[in-house]
Amino acid sequence: MQDTLTEDSFLVRGAKGLYMEVTDTSTGQVWMCSSAVSHGDYDALVVEAPLVKSGAGEASMDGAAFRHSPGAPTSPVRERVIGEHHFINVARADSVTPPTKPNGPMDVVVDKAHTLGFEEGRTLRILTLPDGDYVEVIGEPDNDASRVLPEGAELKHVTLTDPLIVELPTPTRAFFWGFGGGELRSFQGPVTL
Repeated sequence: MQDTLTEDSFLVRGAKGLYMEVTDTSTGQVWMCSSAVSHGDYDALVVEAPLVKSGAGEASMDGAAFRHSPGAPTSPVRERVIGEHHFINVARADSVTPPTKPNGPMDVVVDKAHTLGFEEGRTLRILTLPDGDYVEVIGEPDNDASRVLPEGAELKHVTLTDPLIVELPTPTRAFFWGFGGGELRSFQGPVTL
């Protein structure tokens, strides 16, 4: 995956794990801790306004990188320290559509430049919609069989025979389950697999 990135990209080391995010309410910019943390780290994180803690989720991919921060395609990924943790500026929500069905997903259009890597031999979950495929980004598949899907969606399982690198589009459409309680799960795209 590193061979596909520019020198301004930020390669997240040890992608699998729990990652926490904070949002700057004055700009909408989302900052992600650049290394895996524990639930205790997230609980203990103290932020000051205009920052708010916006969640922590298990990364589904085996490798990840950010090509640039939102709105800055020709600059290096923005970095900062928040509460003794190193954070990178990874996203900005451009629009949020609440769930249209009980227990359904939030539909969020996100300005981000995210590259995902998946190892050979693993089973990947894909949410397929008429506009393309959405790759699992956050969460585990434990409850996918009973998950309330967007209208017209189908959930597929694909076992990879080769490593797979996916470059999410800018902007990315992201479906989120679990905001406001429950385990966070997200599929993002669309891409063509």
